[in-house]
Amino acid sequence: MATTLAAAVASGMTEALAEKSGTSQAQNHILSQHQAFIVVKQPGKGICRIEQTHNNSPSNLALRFDGITPMIVAPHERGLEGAIRYWVDNAPKHLILNAKIRAGGTFALATDVIGLMKAGRTLYVQATPSGKPTRIQKFSLMGFTAATHALANPKCRNGRATAAPPNLEVKLTRNSNGAAVVSGRTVLPDGMTLRISLHTEINGYYAQDTVRVHSGFYESAAFTDRGRALPSGRYTVSISSPLMYLQPLRVQRALGASGNAIPDGIRQKSSYHDSYTVSHSVSRQLN
Repeated sequence: MATTLAAAVASGMTEALAEKSGTSQAQNHILSQHQAFIVVKQPGKGICRIEQTHNNSPSNLALRFDGITPMIVAPHERGLEGAIRYWVDNAPKHLILNAKIRAGGTFALATDVIGLMKAGRTLYVQATPSGKPTRIQKFSLMGFTAATHALANPKCRNGRATAAPPNLEVKLTRNSNGAAVVSGRTVLPDGMTLRISLHTEINGYYAQDTVRVHSGFYESAAFTDRGRALPSGRYTVSISSPLMYLQPLRVQRALGASGNAIPDGIRQKSSYHDSYTVSHSVSRQLN
């Protein structure tokens, strides 16, 4: 079943860089090439993006990824209108209704597509150029995973302490009532179930919560000590996941039936049938 995104998402898209074609102005800034993808340093920004254009033609769509959000650039000779569908290999189709993207404008793909793109072979985008028939454009995904790793290249940081986008960001903050909340961005697919535990040696406090990733973000319920605010200090935040067969089907498709596509650094091998789960533990200060 197609995943329907609000039409408002499309209407709020950012403008693409004023380039005549996807790579014509970027050629002098290419840092590396990984099969179908190049890593481009964005002029004046000190950061990089992954880019692939199709046939280097202003009449075709272009694919870009900054490490956080995959983007499709509309043809520079005309915009897009009507429904837009996109999917990876045989995975379910995503749908944007009533899109109206001006020439050279962009629209974002859902974050749960990132895992599919890393594990897949082809991204398909079905769109209707203004005044033209609907068509399907294919993007090879060969080299996409290697290109994402290249975003951590120090040359992409321009001397700044800019880290690559996190596979699983962990923030420990207080809400308006003073209760502790664990949250963060993640590249894990939407709908994935995560278990969050919070522990401190200050008073032996330990609590757990179960959350689901939504729009590339997760957030726990409020952590309190029987309704009282937790004391300030260092806490250990641990995040894990149930076995993959207990996850929604769309998550299994994105990360593999065994979870083998869970990103390195937050992946742990389970003793159960050679499967993998999320395992990540960090220390955080609660102020």
